[in-house]
Amino acid sequence: MSERPVWWQAVEAAVGAPLAVDAVGGGEAVIDVAAERLLATVSALRQAWPALHLTAITGLSIGGEVVLLYHLLLDGGLTLRVRCPGAPPNAPSLAPSWPAANWYEREAHDLLGVAFKGHPNLAPLLVARDWTGGPPLLPVEGER
Repeated sequence: MSERPVWWQAVEAAVGAPLAVDAVGGGEAVIDVAAERLLATVSALRQAWPALHLTAITGLSIGGEVVLLYHLLLDGGLTLRVRCPGAPPNAPSLAPSWPAANWYEREAHDLLGVAFKGHPNLAPLLVARDWTGGPPLLPVEGER
């Protein structure tokens, strides 16, 4: 990105390191945030911009690793990319301080098995309450 967006300084301070930003285009940016810095990063952004909007949390399972994407609306789009370590994968929960994250995190828990530390209620949302298996991910084989 040639010109630093308005959120750059707040995020860089919260992350505690220089940012590596992937410019997606059209005002969209993706930055990597370590799972242990997620709460501080989101807190800094929300303090600087109270109107910050969480539009979605999506998740990907890539080569056995789960990656969460926190899609935010600020002055253009900002996505925080968080790699979830562990088995099961884990990340801190935003739900206690940002209720909009509640159901998004429950979806990621149901479908990808992410354990959100501090979540107030990880009851099943998309799978049956008596579901006993792991996440219902389907193995993808061949070309689609």
